[in-house]
Amino acid sequence: MIGSIGFSVGALAVGIFAVTAHRAYRSLSPRNLSLFCSAFGMLAVAMVVWAFAATDYSDQTISTLLFASDALLISATICMALTLVKSASPLFYVAGAAIGSLLLALRFEYYPPTGFVRDGLLHFNLHGGVRTILIGLFVFVWLMAMIRVAQQITRNATLAPLRSALIINFAAIVAAVALFLSARRSSIIISLFIVIVGLFLTLSAINVLLQRIPRSTVPATKHRKKESVHGAK
Repeated sequence: MIGSIGFSVGALAVGIFAVTAHRAYRSLSPRNLSLFCSAFGMLAVAMVVWAFAATDYSDQTISTLLFASDALLISATICMALTLVKSASPLFYVAGAAIGSLLLALRFEYYPPTGFVRDGLLHFNLHGGVRTILIGLFVFVWLMAMIRVAQQITRNATLAPLRSALIINFAAIVAAVALFLSARRSSIIISLFIVIVGLFLTLSAINVLLQRIPRSTVPATKHRKKESVHGAK
């Protein structure tokens, strides 16, 4: 039961972040804003699926639910990867769908989910290559995309001071998720999940702050250049 409650709270925290990000990150292109927020929306739905899996169903039911959540995570990762691509060519979407389908096929055929519920907590029980690939996707796709988004939405000179806070929180979330997926002890699983929820709520607060700060029309890079020229004079 504790796992189900935890994932429900986590889904709410991620959902709040996605909503506030959609309102605050208006300097992103409509395409990238939609992809970015959709990725976190699917992560929130995946947490809802994990909440159901944590209610101590049979091993077969848990395996089916975890496979469904894998499909959501792969789709979300494709969305994040597409934010790193400037072109909106349909070829990239086709390639992303093909890669995602291949990963799901391999997961279903050779590496079926073996998660289980113990002490009310859902253990993903990830091993070897599956764990490495999943963590790699979060580090090299999610983190890179989030850093790119943080840089793009803080180009404005007024918002530039918040860039470091966003990047640090994004990096902390990826690190916490990687450790969470690899954790075995119940106490560590609970602690890491609390950290993850806290980080998403912190990011949501930053998003609200971004909406309220009056924005200058001078990009941060140009602002720094003007200061340098003024100093040289």
